[in-house]
Amino acid sequence: HLASGSPTDIAIDGATVSGEPGQSVTFTVTIRNLGPANLILNRSGGLPLYLRVELPPGTELASLPVGCRGSETGHPGAAPGTGLPDYTCVPEVLASGGSASFTLGITINEKIPNATGRIDYEVVDLGDFADANRANDRAAVIVNPAAHLPVTGQRIGWIAAGGAATVLAGAALMVW
Repeated sequence: HLASGSPTDIAIDGATVSGEPGQSVTFTVTIRNLGPANLILNRSGGLPLYLRVELPPGTELASLPVGCRGSETGHPGAAPGTGLPDYTCVPEVLASGGSASFTLGITINEKIPNATGRIDYEVVDLGDFADANRANDRAAVIVNPAAHLPVTGQRIGWIAAGGAATVLAGAALMVW
């Protein structure tokens, strides 16, 4: 439930990791409550939302932290270590301005550039819950991002074009 019926803004932070086939790596995902409302434990004693992590293709689960478990349907329930593609993590507390982070371990089975998994959250039993900013409710975990060469120095395309025009003009004058 929400404290005092106020809206809140839940944000998800993703991760980027690199590795080779056969290598195990870890990544950390974070869920943040940007406020203004606090999230209050529901009647069963748990927090009324959970973080859902879908692993990138070409990877498999190597380790789950406390608070996370396997999920066959996207809802909590399956046993950890089942090799299912979805995992759920339930934060203990999520006060306004607070956050909860979970570090998962994966094994890279296949090197796929930009292999992307999804991270989002699901609300359970929050009644009139309204997220103030839905744009930050999803994030990605990316394995082996494609390399992009950085843009360094000044752009000199116009200088090169001017030089080419000068060469062409000089060649035209020599032909006359």
